[in-house]
Amino acid sequence: MADKDLLVVISEMLRKQDQQTEILRETNSTLTQFMGVSVKQFEQQHKFNEQQQEFNRQQQEFNKQQQEFNTKFLEQNHKIVDRLDSIEEKLVHVVDMTDRIKRLENAVFK
Repeated sequence: MADKDLLVVISEMLRKQDQQTEILRETNSTLTQFMGVSVKQFEQQHKFNEQQQEFNRQQQEFNKQQQEFNTKFLEQNHKIVDRLDSIEEKLVHVVDMTDRIKRLENAVFK
């Protein structure tokens, strides 16, 4: 092999090495960007998850308070219904008494 041929081979090898170096640079740049985006997305997802957990905690507390309110409300409704039942019974007795008095008056004053 002549010196000229050797120089051509070396030149070709250096050119290919430069191409490979450029490919590696581009790959490194792409991977670096990807990792940056991945880390940023992870941080955003983590922050979102923390916010969601706090919201869920607050919602759970609200639900607990709402359940307590509903329980008290139902208790009051039961008391009101019981009281209305008692009033109804008394009214039935009053109406019953009124009917009896009318019948008695009719029987006595006829």
